Amino acid sequence: VKSSDWYAEDVSIAYNIGYIQGTSKNTFSPDRQITREEAAAMLARNLMLQAASGENTDFTDSRESPGDGRLSASGLITSLTDYEIINGYGDGTFRPLAPITRGETAIMLVRAIGTPVQTPGVHSLGNVYGNVTINTSGVTLSNTVIAGNLYITAGVAEGNVLLENV
Repeated sequence: VKSSDWYAEDVSIAYNIGYIQGTSKNTFSPDRQITREEAAAMLARNLMLQAASGENTDFTDSRESPGDGRLSASGLITSLTDYEIINGYGDGTFRPLAPITRGETAIMLVRAIGTPVQTPGVHSLGNVYGNVTINTSGVTLSNTVIAGNLYITAGVAEGNVLLENV
């Protein structure tokens, strides 16, 4: 990535935080398609999920990987599967080395974000199956049961979020 590329700063931040690892030593390959495995690994790292231990038995092709151990994301794929953020195909495969489609990416992100709370004020969501993401300050979340994860993002900054009976 050249320092003059419009995305250079974002790639640098993502690499330094650990969201991405690149395609090889000191290489990002921004024009190459992203595989399903790479997309899953980036999302899992962003969500700060821990890789599940042991062999992934969710999919019949779980042993497919680039082979160098650096990009293999089997444990992260298992964690995302456990949280129902990703799934495989009807034939029992995940196809980790296949390029991810825009539609698959959109579904994965919608499942990860879940119900977004983007405006300040009092929000009572009732029963939520899935995740809730708060990305602004001045939110009071009340009387809500979340059957998933609650993410409070950097959009809150130095502000506040109040949880009442959550």
